[in-house]
Amino acid sequence: MRTAIVFGASRGMGRDISIRLAEGGYNVCVAAKTSEKEVDSERGATKAYGGRELPGTVEDTSRRVEQCGRRALPMVCDCRKEEQIAEAVRRCEEELGTPSLVVYCAGAIRWASVAATPLKRYDLMHDVNARGFYAVVQHTLPSLQNQGGSIVAVCPPIYSRFVQGKAAYAMTKYAMSVLVLGLGHDLERAAQQNGRALRASVCGLWPATAIDSYVTREMGVTSDVLRSPAIFSDAVLAAAAAPKQVTNGQLLIDEDFLRDHCGIRDFSKYRCNPEVEPPRMMPVTFPSLRVQEEDDKPKPKL
Repeated sequence: MRTAIVFGASRGMGRDISIRLAEGGYNVCVAAKTSEKEVDSERGATKAYGGRELPGTVEDTSRRVEQCGRRALPMVCDCRKEEQIAEAVRRCEEELGTPSLVVYCAGAIRWASVAATPLKRYDLMHDVNARGFYAVVQHTLPSLQNQGGSIVAVCPPIYSRFVQGKAAYAMTKYAMSVLVLGLGHDLERAAQQNGRALRASVCGLWPATAIDSYVTREMGVTSDVLRSPAIFSDAVLAAAAAPKQVTNGQLLIDEDFLRDHCGIRDFSKYRCNPEVEPPRMMPVTFPSLRVQEEDDKPKPKL
């Protein structure tokens, strides 16, 4: 039986991914900050970063996983705290088995100009997005390299328009993207040096359109421009099943990956408004980051 650990799994895409993985045959360690112990009995909501009230808990997602006939392990995990990440990974390995799939969905967001983004808010985004993902990699990579498996992180391809109006947020998400690129190179080089096929892979995944979630609902985004999180969950499952040399070190778009590697042509089932196809949010093509000297042997100069 396969095991996955999903960080940021109490709501939104993380919750949907956890359920979809269970439907696909995975036992799931459901790791997130929000638990029923934090429920405000009067308001029926839980409190997250900054005191905001948020729906969903690790226990609720775990019950949905179990309804799919799979085992679930709810773990309270604030991804700003390395010790909680380490404990979640340890308990997952102990109770469900070593995960062959690690999904990092935890995130903090603020789309605002630099002037309108206080350092305290930037620190939160950095700690949850960039540092949290790095800590998860540190604590899961050894087992993945030994037994094989994949890491999928919610982070975008790198291109200039993404930073407009949200530079602080983009800095923290691009830090994740750079980690995907660099770690992918590390894994490929290690495999070549050892004369064996890739045993572990890492990729970034990002939605082509806006996705229905707590954040988009709070922002008042109309259903005409939204897709169900099911498209992203299906892309995660497909990326995990794909040959590692196809996904390793890649920054993927959900729709494009499902079309190019799974042969899906009709995406109408993912519409939130069945009558309207959401407009694409992401560019159709992305700039190459490769340089002419890409494959030269390492030298002191950059």
